[in-house]
Amino acid sequence: MRLPDALRSRLRGPAARLRGFRGHLDGEIGGALVGWVQLVPARRPVRVGLYVKGALLAQAPAHAYRGDVAALGYSSGHGGFVLLLTDEIRDMVAANGGLAEVRVMCPRAHVLGHWRPAPPATAPHAAPLGPDRAPLARRLYADLTRLAHRLAAPAPPAWAPRPTPPAQSRMFGTQDYLNGGDLPAPLFAYAEFLRLRDRLDTRFNPARIPEDIPRFLAHYLSDYSATRGGLRIPLSAAAIAWLNAPAAPTMTDDRPCGLSRAARLFSGDGAETTGAETNSALDRLYQWAAGQAWALHCEDCLVAPDHIAALSALSEGAAVQPWGLSEFLLRLRAETAELIPLPIDTEKGRRDLTCAVLILALSRPDFLRYIPPASIDAALSGGVLADFCASMGTPLPRLDRAGYAHALRAAGFDLDRMCFTSLTAEGHRAEFARFAPPDGAPANSPANALVEIQIIGPFGKASGLGQATRLSALMLERAGYHVHRVDFTLDNPSPEDAARARALADLRPARVNLWHINVEALPLAAAYLPDVFSGSYNIAYPFWELDSPGACHPLGIDLVDELWVAPQFGVDVFQPHTDKPVTAVGMSYEDLPDIPRAPARARLEARIGAAPEDFTFLVTFDSFSFLMRKNALGVVEAFSRAFPKDAPGGPPVRLVLKTQNRARVADPAQAALWHRIDAALQADPRITMIDETLPYAEVLQLKKGADAYVSLHRSEGWGFGMIEAMNLGLPVLATAYSGNMDFCDADTCWLVDYTLTEVGPQDYIFVRPGQMWAEPDLDHAAAQMRALYHDPDTRAARTTAALDRVRRDFSQEAIAARYGARMRAILDRLGAAAT
Repeated sequence: MRLPDALRSRLRGPAARLRGFRGHLDGEIGGALVGWVQLVPARRPVRVGLYVKGALLAQAPAHAYRGDVAALGYSSGHGGFVLLLTDEIRDMVAANGGLAEVRVMCPRAHVLGHWRPAPPATAPHAAPLGPDRAPLARRLYADLTRLAHRLAAPAPPAWAPRPTPPAQSRMFGTQDYLNGGDLPAPLFAYAEFLRLRDRLDTRFNPARIPEDIPRFLAHYLSDYSATRGGLRIPLSAAAIAWLNAPAAPTMTDDRPCGLSRAARLFSGDGAETTGAETNSALDRLYQWAAGQAWALHCEDCLVAPDHIAALSALSEGAAVQPWGLSEFLLRLRAETAELIPLPIDTEKGRRDLTCAVLILALSRPDFLRYIPPASIDAALSGGVLADFCASMGTPLPRLDRAGYAHALRAAGFDLDRMCFTSLTAEGHRAEFARFAPPDGAPANSPANALVEIQIIGPFGKASGLGQATRLSALMLERAGYHVHRVDFTLDNPSPEDAARARALADLRPARVNLWHINVEALPLAAAYLPDVFSGSYNIAYPFWELDSPGACHPLGIDLVDELWVAPQFGVDVFQPHTDKPVTAVGMSYEDLPDIPRAPARARLEARIGAAPEDFTFLVTFDSFSFLMRKNALGVVEAFSRAFPKDAPGGPPVRLVLKTQNRARVADPAQAALWHRIDAALQADPRITMIDETLPYAEVLQLKKGADAYVSLHRSEGWGFGMIEAMNLGLPVLATAYSGNMDFCDADTCWLVDYTLTEVGPQDYIFVRPGQMWAEPDLDHAAAQMRALYHDPDTRAARTTAALDRVRRDFSQEAIAARYGARMRAILDRLGAAAT
């Protein structure tokens, strides 16, 4: 789960000041507990744990960057954490009173906050913790419960490393899509995509500054990985080999350090340990393998083989002992309070320690690499581990090696191969590698797929992209096709509108996948979803506003076979930059209920305090869609020029700005624009702002109650607000540029002149030098506002013409015909190729 700046800023109260700490538990967001915590003074990262009745259910490092924390002046802004809330965790909390607490993990275990999940629909399966549980049994409770759950569940399919699918292989290539040639080793296409997507090109320039290669990879492994909430970020086999290679001595210390490049990159982070620290090479390796690599979520691939060999070696004298202990196990015991009482000078104590670590491996499978193989075999035969579980209060009579291996596969680890399942046959690492292709995936030909058309997109989002996704499914159904809907919302911060999304299904193999996500989200789909690209014809349906693709778009375009766009403007943007088909299929509007004008007007007047005679201009936009592009400030300035506030005898006019998510936008450039809008609102009582996510029906009521709709955008990928206003019979005034020109002309709209200007690097996302958008002429916009207001006859004629045009050319029937025609051509060609 990624937390964009908008979501990171969602603090719900002041930071708590604990003894030696400061932090805040924001609450449950997107299936995880989110918050932040820092030491005071900030010295090293810390961990947070989720506890119920003193039992640790889950833990996470608190080291993610949060823009809101940095804005508060708290150190560098690092300290964010994400505790994933699995069904197993919810079940354990429900079984133990329904209340859990988040603690800062340190000797004093400060409580950061509490979490009470929604009551479960069925009785919990987990056994409750009794007051008589010993400390070790309490420490193992969560992993014992996970083991019991997974033993009772159907066994996951057998795993073997699979070759990287063709589409995903592009993520690990070295092609420099933007500049041509190859990326500097060991960088790879997905990492470069991320560098450009997150606008890091001003911080890191690996092509020109070789020292930026390790600096950027350190950012990629720490800051980016931390935002993924447990998902394995892509790493190419070449990058893994480079990071696992021995680190060179530093200029200030020419002694061999025994660390890999990856470990050296983070050796100054002050890894937290709770036992006595020494400066031995084995201690440094242990701190990397057990702490820092796990905190970076790369313990699956960035603990070098020689590190594993050194830590898994038997300690002095252990070779002749039954249940001999490795160097790693000795150190793990020394820093885990509940393991210390186990006497390692006895065979039983060493056996119990081994069994305890085998249980802890349900959440830390990497521990298994450091247990002597003979001890693992002994524990999983003859009922040894089952007897230990029973002694800890969790009888598991069916536990054997096969069952334990099945439980580990659910955690992403293969016991037989002693490796994580996040690696491909070529040695690349990514989340998709953990998943088998969906059942029934075609072996070679798309003609064998089980689903004809699959749409993957944000069906449940209250946004233009969510609306477009739902409409596309409807268009294809109206064209006679069965559509398989799959929700995909990774990194989409828009609010949910689940009431308007149908029940959705899981990914299936399909003859055609329509990826209803923007181009910059396609690499995320390839990296983190099970592979459905292979064997299917893949169409991307993006919305984009600049006059050429964004800096990070080429990789996404390379992942698909075709692009669909709503307006002709989209064809003009993308077609010159790809040899793949780019088709304008259009976009419709949703069927609207009959909305009487009088009650809608009354509701608007009551909401903004308007009088019946006030003529109200309305502009609507989502703050996540970038204030610079939507240009709400331009609307405010044009309105003020058209109708000066202090002009004697001025007309009774009002302006309403309807937005959502304003409080969740932390970008400094947008914040500066909002300050100017705030000042205008303070200076002119005729201007009102509504910052609220409203149900769709209420948004329609708001529009119907207004007198005119305004969009002085700098660019639009389509223009849902405008076409919807036209369909409601509302006059529209708009910039004469970009996607809206498919349905806006001099007969249907009050068009505003513009000049093309270069987009600044901070004005919008993924900007490349030389990209252009429109700068509306505000004097002309003011003149058009006055003309619209003062000429009711023209207003009526253009409004009628717009309504006729929209309902003729952009009705669901008309757009379904365009969708259907293109889809038939694709399916016919696929059928011919299959025969």
